[in-house]
Amino acid sequence: REDLYYRLNVVPIDIAPLRERREDIPELVKLFISRCDAESGKAMDGITPPALQMLINYHWPGNVRELQNIVERACALSKGSQLEVEDIHLDIRPGKLGNGEGGFLPAGMTLEQWEDEMVQEALRRAHGNKSQAARLLGLSRNALRYRLSKIGIAFSLVLVLLGGICGALMNAASAQSVLERLGYPAGTKLIIIHADDLGETHAVNAAAIQALERGAVNSASMMVPCPWFPEIADFAKSHPDADLGLHLTLTSERVYYRWGPVAPGDQVPTLIDENGYLRHDWDDHPRIDPKQVEIELHAQVERALRMGVHPTHLDSHQYRLIMNGKELFDAMLRVAHGYKLPVFVTRDWFAQYPYLASSIGPDDVVLDHTVTIEPDVPAQKWVDFADGAFVLVSVHNIVEVRLRVGGGCGSQTHFDGVEMIERISPDG
Repeated sequence: REDLYYRLNVVPIDIAPLRERREDIPELVKLFISRCDAESGKAMDGITPPALQMLINYHWPGNVRELQNIVERACALSKGSQLEVEDIHLDIRPGKLGNGEGGFLPAGMTLEQWEDEMVQEALRRAHGNKSQAARLLGLSRNALRYRLSKIGIAFSLVLVLLGGICGALMNAASAQSVLERLGYPAGTKLIIIHADDLGETHAVNAAAIQALERGAVNSASMMVPCPWFPEIADFAKSHPDADLGLHLTLTSERVYYRWGPVAPGDQVPTLIDENGYLRHDWDDHPRIDPKQVEIELHAQVERALRMGVHPTHLDSHQYRLIMNGKELFDAMLRVAHGYKLPVFVTRDWFAQYPYLASSIGPDDVVLDHTVTIEPDVPAQKWVDFADGAFVLVSVHNIVEVRLRVGGGCGSQTHFDGVEMIERISPDG
């Protein structure tokens, strides 16, 4: 009968699909596990955080009933007292489009969501090993790194397992999600040992390459405008697995060893001096045009891409884009977002530069602490820096130890002390 709907539709209640109310999933899982306990007598002790996050990230075309079935299946097959990632078997086989038009995607999913799901599933099956996950997906590591950056996973910023961190989005829940989506167990700590100024001189390049190949440094950034950038760009091109970002450069601070902008000088006049070089300093030129800054940053990224470099992140030479106002920081953020790259920024700076926190969005990766070790610090003293940093860092922190590779033109810094840092136990 045509009027039946109107006879029944007295008090309509609209319930959003489960994928739009993911905050309900933890309580529903808890309920379904308790029901399984009562029915089977297995006395399950809940679910591990990585397994729960896996359920939260799933798109749930079958809504609550699908969640109930998956939890009941996991309880029945689990061999432990808690549900683990290995116990969760999600139905990610191609199905029908939600609009019933005879497609091949799972119901309720877009192509982008489907790709994200497959990347995360590959990471789960590879137990967090990115190389193995890339092979499972038939991708290069660079291609996987790009896809991880699209879904908010800071792949390039998590490199050496040292004992523990959790991710670094804008709140603790997001931080836990980043870590677990990378495939690491809850409570894991990671450390990044980063070197910058690559490309400035041949000596800097030689020191950095040695450190990267020995494993003393696991992350670095390159100065595109500098004369020796082609050398380090060639290394980056032939080492696609290396975590090499761009050290965005807007000054030429050496006295006689100089470099100019990548963009044409007439497009960035506030950035250059009377000889066409990037300025020694900005103190004598208080007005730097943010639009021109953005033009130069784009030019630097584009030159790197043309030379076969696929940068993993962006940071700022001499922190110029961090310390000189919201407009310049926002310009860097726009460039980073345009190329889907994370930016090096840490909460340590928020108090002094409050505009950083207001500019950063929920999808930006933020470090909690950074420790800088200058070239005049002997390797034997590096442990003092690391020990203090780890004592102060909570379990949800990313820590970056920045090592200045170049002590100046023609100098070379050695990294023998890094092994001492790596031997520190997780609890200090």
